[in-house]
Amino acid sequence: MAEELNSSAAAINAAVKALESEEIVVQSVITETPSDTEVALPGGFINREGALVKYAEVRELNGADEETIARAGTTGRALSVMLQRGLIALGQEPTTKEDLDTLLAGDRDAILLGIRRATFGKDITFEVTCPHCSIRQPVEVDISKDIPVKELKDPIEDRSWIHESSKWGPVRVSLPNGVTQRKLLENSEKTAAELNTILLAGCITSVGTTPSMGASTVLKLGWKDREMIVDQILERNPGPRLGEVKKGCESCGEDITLSLTLAAMFRV
Repeated sequence: MAEELNSSAAAINAAVKALESEEIVVQSVITETPSDTEVALPGGFINREGALVKYAEVRELNGADEETIARAGTTGRALSVMLQRGLIALGQEPTTKEDLDTLLAGDRDAILLGIRRATFGKDITFEVTCPHCSIRQPVEVDISKDIPVKELKDPIEDRSWIHESSKWGPVRVSLPNGVTQRKLLENSEKTAAELNTILLAGCITSVGTTPSMGASTVLKLGWKDREMIVDQILERNPGPRLGEVKKGCESCGEDITLSLTLAAMFRV
């Protein structure tokens, strides 16, 4: 389940510790009306000065980028390279590798869509078969308007929460960050259960009063608690909901739900 942080439960896109909400002190909020090369961040980035940054600047990918991306080897690595090369700044500050790692997975997805828009434009056409009338047809998606986006109501408090487990007591969970998302993408060939472990190892920061030790901790959790926490992460995670795009069928008029992925957006 590694791309519903990109698209569906089979692709959760989201290791290591995410930021704990109580450790964050926001000094100010940096916002700006997005232009063609600016992207609104649905979660928000906490910069080194403690300011909440709500937009990023991206650029069009060029031929040199294309060659580098083609050498990435896997789809997951290709998307990571696109992000590294296409993201210019978070707010007014140039981006560092540490920034890419601490960005929320949903903000990374939004930035990748912004890079896609800056490079190829906002429209993309897919060939789909209507599940209602079985007519195959082209469907045009405007990535600026047709993709639902979930935003954090409280960009600070909503970054982490407590799950009350049946056996182990309170489990502190944080939203997936760039490190976790990258690990999921790079291990997309693993089973859904293994991907759940990667996701949970990156998002669970403590169990009871004991700090999480990563995979060794989450493997001890009950199957039911694991499933419940994964569902909570998917529900709470901000960002574009690529698996929830609906377009009307030109033949019968019924809605077609498109389960899109970032890989499909870039044809990789």
